[in-house]
Amino acid sequence: MQPKHLLMAFSVLLIAALLAACAMPAAVPTATPVPPAPTPAPPTPAPSPTEAAAPDPVAVVRAWGDAIYSGDVDAALSYFTDDGNYLLGYTAWGKDNLRWVFDWLAGLETKWEILDCQPQGDSVACNLTVLDGCMAASGSEGLPVKANFAFKDGKIKEVTGSAEGPAWDDYWAWTSLVQAWQRVSRAEESAKAVEGTKEGGAVQIGICRDYQSASKTQPAATEASASAWVDAIKHGDVDAALAVFTDDPKFRFWKDQAVGVEEVRSMFEWMAGKETRLRIADCEWVGTGIECVLSVSDGCIEAYGATDGMPGKVTFYSLEDGTLHQFSAFLLVTERKAYEEWLEAEAAWASADRADELAQAEGYSKGAGEMAVKLCREYAAATP
Repeated sequence: MQPKHLLMAFSVLLIAALLAACAMPAAVPTATPVPPAPTPAPPTPAPSPTEAAAPDPVAVVRAWGDAIYSGDVDAALSYFTDDGNYLLGYTAWGKDNLRWVFDWLAGLETKWEILDCQPQGDSVACNLTVLDGCMAASGSEGLPVKANFAFKDGKIKEVTGSAEGPAWDDYWAWTSLVQAWQRVSRAEESAKAVEGTKEGGAVQIGICRDYQSASKTQPAATEASASAWVDAIKHGDVDAALAVFTDDPKFRFWKDQAVGVEEVRSMFEWMAGKETRLRIADCEWVGTGIECVLSVSDGCIEAYGATDGMPGKVTFYSLEDGTLHQFSAFLLVTERKAYEEWLEAEAAWASADRADELAQAEGYSKGAGEMAVKLCREYAAATP
């Protein structure tokens, strides 16, 4: 048995230990820091209706061109502002005036092809080609155009540009031939080819195509008629000479003019009486006929001393089948002036010495022509 005082001491130590344990605070675990909540970014403002709808300017140009080609003029106008201007080949200020230009372009079946475009601030500069029905009839595959499209609020405000160069020069030369031809061969249709209307554009395309077809056959047919006429005059065959002309011929040779069958017949008889001979060469098509280099001789010209003839120019105007309706010729200035002086001297001599015969040489008839030649030869013989 243990001693009583040892048990008491142990108990005291145990109680002290327990009391010390109860007096110490329990350890608190370290907490993980919580990051602050992120500040939400300010919302992006919604684009304005204008910004949201702003289209690609090149796409607008392309859509406008497609509308013109399809003939939808209302759609073409919708791509322009109300105060839009079109200053490319035509002049139209304001949307009200744009319609007639677009109607005309649509009637001509105008087609634009964009080659490239470069933005320049509120505008876009484009290289294009343009082709319409008349251009195609001329043989063109498209003519070059430089155009600048200025924009406002996503629509075309103004079109400016230029159309020039060798290809355009050739085309304008061709159109001048068409215009001359259509006044003669398509007068009735020309009256319907009213610029500024779809219908007028369509009519003009038809005229252009008709001309292109005629230009393949009419020049050769005209030259054949001209050659036949030259041969008939050479042989004094007035009926054959008239046969290659229409029923309402016009004739002008230097100072001598005649209109209508009867007057022209008298003129041809007078030329036969003067022993007229002509040569034509290097003929060129001028849209309504052929223009040729001319050499002309007759009894008076030979008496004057121009044995090889006198040079000049002549134009034979014709219908589509080559039938002649007008003849216009002249002598070259230098040679003509010298010959005119000789004729004036001859007329003065005849007036003084051959008055009765000179009167017989007046007017247009075969006899008058023969008498004119007789006097010319006598004057030449009397003048050293």
